[in-house]
Amino acid sequence: MESIEEKNVTSLFVIAEPATPFAQLLVDGIVQHSTAVIYLQKQTDEDGKSTSGRATITPNIGHTEGQFVTDYYIEPYKGVYFEFEQAPKFQNPFPILNTVELQKEQSTLKPPTSQSSKYKPLTNIDTVPEKFSFSNLYDINDFTLILNNQIALYKSTGQPFTLFSIKLDEIAESQKILTINQLQNAIRLSTDKKDKLCIVGNKILILMSKADDKALNELVSKIKSNLPNSDPKFQDVIMNYVFACTYQVNDKVENAEYILHEILEDEPSR
Repeated sequence: MESIEEKNVTSLFVIAEPATPFAQLLVDGIVQHSTAVIYLQKQTDEDGKSTSGRATITPNIGHTEGQFVTDYYIEPYKGVYFEFEQAPKFQNPFPILNTVELQKEQSTLKPPTSQSSKYKPLTNIDTVPEKFSFSNLYDINDFTLILNNQIALYKSTGQPFTLFSIKLDEIAESQKILTINQLQNAIRLSTDKKDKLCIVGNKILILMSKADDKALNELVSKIKSNLPNSDPKFQDVIMNYVFACTYQVNDKVENAEYILHEILEDEPSR
């Protein structure tokens, strides 16, 4: 890469979302030798078209700036362009005092706690930005594509996978016991980056790249520890409103649409 940079040449690699663990390893290897990474997350409109989304730009090698996120758009005859928001001008919320008034104020003010204790404000601590990070949350269209690729991999190599559907009872949200976003965050913290997540209504789909009989037991244990409240009594109450459905792939499966229809179809009321 350094020899190419000396020749004033910019190389741009365009890679689709990795659908398998092996493809993810290849992408991670390329990223480690890249100057910067632009990750585009598509947004689909009502017609199923994708003309905009969010772009995550991550400087990597030779750059000290941190990661930032902006909107991107695709327009005819223009291509892809990014929308950069200008930072608002700083306005001092405190009145400006003259020298005499300032000296009087300083004589009456107590020193900050940080000056007289072993604690220091977090503003004095340098943060280390992540070198590279992918979101494992997908919309239903991308999730269906990834699931179809996983099915094709299973049929060609026999590599199994596991698909979970975690359902939150609507009563939990109406009574403000737990929201779908809180549950999604707990699941995100409980799963691996290689696992794929998708929210459909009050259900959260989890695609795991490996099949394990105890995967659901381990997942539930991690979800309980990542709930917004660590009180065991609260966790027991929450678990009464969260349900799980497991789908293990077999030779009869045809495509992702068939699996999703079977999992997402609401059961008849009893």
